[in-house]
Amino acid sequence: MLRLSLWALFLVLGMSLLASGAMPLTFAATHYATAVSPGNIWNLTAIVECSIYCPFRSIENVSGILLSVKDASSGLATLNETYTFRNETQPRVAVLQGDLNSGSGNLSSVLIAGALGAGDSIYNIATTDSQTFNPSINATVAQMYYGALREVNVVTLPHGPGDITETLIWDQISGAVVEVDLSDPAYGTGDSV
Repeated sequence: MLRLSLWALFLVLGMSLLASGAMPLTFAATHYATAVSPGNIWNLTAIVECSIYCPFRSIENVSGILLSVKDASSGLATLNETYTFRNETQPRVAVLQGDLNSGSGNLSSVLIAGALGAGDSIYNIATTDSQTFNPSINATVAQMYYGALREVNVVTLPHGPGDITETLIWDQISGAVVEVDLSDPAYGTGDSV
């Protein structure tokens, strides 16, 4: 099985963000509210282990992705996404912005509303056609992240042509992505990012 994993939301500030109250444990009355605060930072570590076939070579030199919240209010959020590279290329920064209520913008893979659970759509919009991206959370499960058992939301989707599937896993409390897996069972070996 070909696997692409962006592992494991190593919070740069560690679990102290939650313990210190910097990342709220309670939510506003709005069901699709932003549950992160300006200054929250987390880092995804990229691991690429390709064997014979590797459709993910474009990210092979990525060593990590640092996500930092610049602005967050109600259902709106702005993040900086900084890619660092193994080959010492200068880091690349992109700005991610979006509305967690409607799904507009480019945040869906890295941040969704906090306090969602199994069966909830990731956005608070009606899905009227097959072109609207608004999957429901498949499951809320307990998994180990940051050395602790945490509740996480899981969505599995088909990804492009062929047998490739994408599984997105977000922390249930904050809505921050903790893992992204792409897999292609047609190629039998385990490759990960």
